[in-house]
Amino acid sequence: MNRPVVSEAGFTLLEILIAMAIVSILAMVAVPYYQDYRTRAKVAGDFGLIEPVKNRVMEAHMMMGSWPVDNDSASVDAPETYHGQYLQSVEVSDQPRPGSLKLTYDIPALGGNNTIIFYPQQGGSGSVSWKCDKGSMADNFRPNQCR
Repeated sequence: MNRPVVSEAGFTLLEILIAMAIVSILAMVAVPYYQDYRTRAKVAGDFGLIEPVKNRVMEAHMMMGSWPVDNDSASVDAPETYHGQYLQSVEVSDQPRPGSLKLTYDIPALGGNNTIIFYPQQGGSGSVSWKCDKGSMADNFRPNQCR
């Protein structure tokens, strides 16, 4: 009796090991970038909470003719009142310039308190834009608009 010829198809052990090595290398490169991305998303996620404070600071500037230097002069609540999942406080300050907002974050991945500072910048036509390139938070954890 003749046996039929069976062709075996599949991957060899060497091919599987090479594929696993490639996937491992890609994962080693991708995971740190993903963790930084997640931290940036956490930081930016609370930016919406500061919009009322920005508006009050600009209103105080229009009413007084100068930028406020603390929460009282901006007519906003205490710094700890404005908090989110990771945002601990929003403090109106005169550093680096009057009208600045100091956002303090507590994100365990960053190792404690980190700050981002928003500050007003007046254009030629009187318009105000907000910059956020100051503070103690490392650049790789800052959202893109704050780098």
